[in-house]
This record gives sequence, C-alpha cells and structure tokens, in this order.
Amino acid sequence: MPIHMGWYCEDHVIFLRFVGKITADDLPAMDTFVVRCYESSPQVMVHMIVDVRDVTEHTPLRQTLRLRSLRHARRGWMMTVGALQHPVSRFVVGAITSMFKIRHRDADGVDEALDFLQGLNPGLPDLQPCRPALAQFYPEQALDKPAS
Repeated sequence: MPIHMGWYCEDHVIFLRFVGKITADDLPAMDTFVVRCYESSPQVMVHMIVDVRDVTEHTPLRQTLRLRSLRHARRGWMMTVGALQHPVSRFVVGAITSMFKIRHRDADGVDEALDFLQGLNPGLPDLQPCRPALAQFYPEQALDKPAS
C-alpha cells in the first residue's frame, strides 16, 4: 500500500507516510481515515505528520483538492517531512497549505517534526513515549533488523 496511516499519538497526532506512486485511487481511504480520526478525537485540534520523502509520483493536484480532510474544523498543524526537498512535493504542499490556510511547517526528519509540535503546543502529551508507534509506518525497516 502506498500510504501507511495511523495514530502516532492517539487523539493528538495522525501519521501518514506516502511511498512510491500515489494515485487518485489511493486518496479516498486516506481521506476517510483522517476524517474519522478528527471526528473520533475529543481534542479541539488534531495535528498531522506527513512523510513524503519516498514519493516517486504524485496524484494530480485537482484530485488532492477534493479531500474533505483539508477542510475539517479540527485540522491542526500539518507537519511535512521532506516536502521541500522535491520540487513537485514543494509545489503541491505549497498550493494546498495556501488555498486551505493550513498551518504548516516542513521538517528534514520525523524527530524534527515531533520536536516542533511538542514545543508548539504545551498541551500535547509527551510525544517521546509514542515513538514505538513509528514502526508501523516503516515496515521495511523491521526486515533489516537482526533477529533477537
């Protein structure tokens, strides 16, 4: 699946990782998941980290602009990882964040994104104990680890 998605920190931070070629067919499930997260959370704002470092091909912008999650009232900060390193990602993220007035910041890595969110919102729980949740978004890295 080209989009790995889940909670990084339940009710507070959603994590999305896009890998390879992202098509219009990949977006509805992701959009539904994000909207359900927003609506199931008791928090006023739910933040999101989106890792796009491994994207090789993007969905057309017109398809992306149809996402309901971009307009959701509980949408908090959107932290991208690696979006500014690729010209197409930079354009897509820039267009979306500008059109929908999304609070956004790009980071070079996941740790930088987490540190920014933690420093930004003192009401967030400590995000460091949630770090084991990252393994679900990077399953190929588990294959590289020696057996215990």
